[in-house]
Amino acid sequence: MLLTRTALIAAGAFSLAACGLSGPAHTEPPPPQVDATVTMGMVNFDPEAVAIQSGQTVQWRNTSPIAHTVTADKRMAANAENVQLPAGAESFHSGSIGAGEVWSYTFTVPGTYRYVCLPHEKKGMIGTVIVR
Repeated sequence: MLLTRTALIAAGAFSLAACGLSGPAHTEPPPPQVDATVTMGMVNFDPEAVAIQSGQTVQWRNTSPIAHTVTADKRMAANAENVQLPAGAESFHSGSIGAGEVWSYTFTVPGTYRYVCLPHEKKGMIGTVIVR
C-alpha cells in the first residue's frame, strides 16, 4: 500500500507526539531536600529517633526485603499510645513502602512525633521525630 505524502507527514507528527517530542517539556517539581534519613530494617527504624528543624524533611529508606509503613495516625495504629503528634499537626501515613523504595515527609509543626510501621508495630517498630 502506498502512503501519500500527507499521510506520511501526519504519521510522523503522530509518532513525535506519542514520544512526547511535541509541545513544551513536562517537568516534575524537584524533590525536597532531605535533612535526615531513617533506614528501615527488618523490624526497626535506624536511627530510632531523629531531630530536625521545622520545615525540614525526613526520608525513610527501606533497605529490607519486606514492605513497611511510616504511620502517625492513632486510628490506624494497633495501639494508639504508640503514636504521638504535637498540637496542630496532621496525621500522616506513607502507604506501603516496598523493598528499595523511599518515602519523605516535611515537618512544619514543632514538637514530638511518634510513628509506627503498621505491619511490625507489635514487634516494636516505632520511631520518633523531634521537630524544633
